[in-house]
Amino acid sequence: MIKLELPQQPQLKAIDVCFENYYKSLLEKLAKDGNTHRIIPEILKLCGNMANFKLLITDEWFNIKNKPDNLLFEYYLVCRFYLDLTKMRSSDDERYRINWISKILKCISHYPKMNELIDSDFLYDITSDYYDFQMKNKKVFNNFDEINNKLRDFLNYDNFRDRFRVTLWRLYGCEVCPYCNLIPITNNEDFSTADIEHFYPKSIFSLFCVSKFNLVPSCKDCNRQFKGSKYFHYNPRYEGLDEYFKFDFSVNASFEQTIDNYLSHSSEIKENDINLAIKLCNEDKYVEERLSTLKINSRYDSVQNRTDICKFIKDAESSRYLWLKTIENGVILEDKDKEKILNQISPFLSREIYRSRKFMNIEKGKFKADINSMFQDYIEGLLYP
Repeated sequence: MIKLELPQQPQLKAIDVCFENYYKSLLEKLAKDGNTHRIIPEILKLCGNMANFKLLITDEWFNIKNKPDNLLFEYYLVCRFYLDLTKMRSSDDERYRINWISKILKCISHYPKMNELIDSDFLYDITSDYYDFQMKNKKVFNNFDEINNKLRDFLNYDNFRDRFRVTLWRLYGCEVCPYCNLIPITNNEDFSTADIEHFYPKSIFSLFCVSKFNLVPSCKDCNRQFKGSKYFHYNPRYEGLDEYFKFDFSVNASFEQTIDNYLSHSSEIKENDINLAIKLCNEDKYVEERLSTLKINSRYDSVQNRTDICKFIKDAESSRYLWLKTIENGVILEDKDKEKILNQISPFLSREIYRSRKFMNIEKGKFKADINSMFQDYIEGLLYP
């Protein structure tokens, strides 16, 4: 939900060292363990060469995925289709299965190298029987499964986690879960309350299980209970959803739902009158799915948030009375005084943070900014008529 803001250069360099060191340890493992050499053909098949394999662990996805002479993008596509297949349920209608077949065939026609990872000749396109459809199509991915199992054993995510989880999240300095922007994260020299969340689920995208671009700090609720092995379209390492949706509220009352009426009736509005909501700014199915998967609406619908909004309305009304009185008396406010007034109606967060929209280390920062936004135009209309 919130973009992961990267730290300053010294921390970034130290983060890079963690991944470079793990890559070196994998090379040492190849050299020491005579049995592990069997993974080299798979790595070379997917990455093209060991230099690309290093980049896969230490670099960003957009710098890697379209490099020539490798199957990294084809691997990604196969993972997506396999994940969709494993997530199918008998309750999904037949159109879902027809659509899956249509998409994978179209993809293979554009990216024929996918055939090096799966047996597409055996795709089963009889969609009427869910169990038969899923069982037979899983066999298409048998070779892919074998490759993934080898990669999973070799890359050894558990070892990476034990060595670097606490260090990484201390270096990133993320103080609130970027997925929900709701649960605080505590980082210290010897512990962190953050999980390592794999944006591309490690159960399917085994090749990416220790890749820098795929690891995101997360609260345990988002990682284990809500997102889990689901696929999200927007990686918080590269993009937040701030511009895609807004938190909103209304009031159970007979009067028209306007800011002016909220303030005028502030003494009558109680916590139970507040209805919290989310408004999508455009029809983006990926945003809607992500908000639904993370249960953002219900997780934010708390007594505390409704109480905070009631207090906000009452505080704003108290201040508005003084501003209107000042304006009625013919006092011409200077810009610095107007800016001071605008600061006074931001009890949730500072105006600087409100303007910058940087919420990574602000608990419920986006929620606070969106609620605050509902009052900004109204107040600025009073100050700048």
